[in-house]
Amino acid sequence: MFYSLRLFSLFYLMTASPILAQNEVDALRYTQTDLFGSARFESMAGSFGALGADFSAIQINPGGMGRFSSSQFSISLNYNSVNPTGIYNNNEQSITENSFKPSAIGIVFTNDASGENKGKVFRQFSLGYTRSTNFDQTKYYEGQNFNSLLDVFANDGAGIPEENGDIYDLRRFSTAMGLDTETIFYDQDDISYYPNLTNGDMYHERTITSIGGIGEFHIGLSENYMNQLYYGGSIGIRRINYEERIRHTETLLE
Repeated sequence: MFYSLRLFSLFYLMTASPILAQNEVDALRYTQTDLFGSARFESMAGSFGALGADFSAIQINPGGMGRFSSSQFSISLNYNSVNPTGIYNNNEQSITENSFKPSAIGIVFTNDASGENKGKVFRQFSLGYTRSTNFDQTKYYEGQNFNSLLDVFANDGAGIPEENGDIYDLRRFSTAMGLDTETIFYDQDDISYYPNLTNGDMYHERTITSIGGIGEFHIGLSENYMNQLYYGGSIGIRRINYEERIRHTETLLE
């Protein structure tokens, strides 16, 4: 067993390759959530986690579902309007992004348990979805600059030779793209890359569009004991979806 473990570790080290993972921006984005739910839930800043009898309370306090005395279906819609302003070299631009999405959808099945003579008045089964974060946003900026994005892509590959193909593994989304489109050239003598540009300033325009969000699917059970004790539990399955699209254009100013 000991020798098998050693051989496996050696094989793993020999076949290891670099991977791309989340950075600090992703960590911050996915750990921040907003307050979404029914109109009552949002207007009281989530206080229905204590009051109960609202489907949105399941994400905070599933015991609050025990206050339901009848079966209900609910759907809540959310309208979001964002107006970011971008400033690039003293040139200010703003854009408005509007989105209209469901914030909470749920159904509660309530069973009258008072006839069992066990102290339990109602029993509930809950099923639904709650949105936690909305990533829909569009940002835009434009302005004049002395440099081009190709300068950044070229500098990113400095010291990485093209001959062995490492540049396509280590800089596939920057220098390698410039090589493939022949907008960046390689100098073998000093292992450097240079953009194929004509002298002059560049006028930049960039649009960054992000879509997606964080949502959670819930399934829960709760009970009402003598209209004095409400208890329950729930299981939540969180789904994260984020997509970012960047459109960058440059115009050479003579």
